[in-house]
Amino acid sequence: GEVAKAQEVLFEAISSEPDFTPAYIDLAKSYQMTGQTEKAKNAYQHIITTAPESPFAKEAQQALKELSP
Repeated sequence: GEVAKAQEVLFEAISSEPDFTPAYIDLAKSYQMTGQTEKAKNAYQHIITTAPESPFAKEAQQALKELSP
């Protein structure tokens, strides 16, 4: 549906610009919304690793805490 289409567009954005952090955060959120926890964790971790100083890194860290038991 709509989420799968959005994920496809975000993935294409990331493919053409791998350091585009806003696309990663949106992709991670979409994975989280659809229960794809491991994919969400990987996307959040990517943000923390590649853009630790970005405002998205703090959001990603918080999301990882929520996803980890």
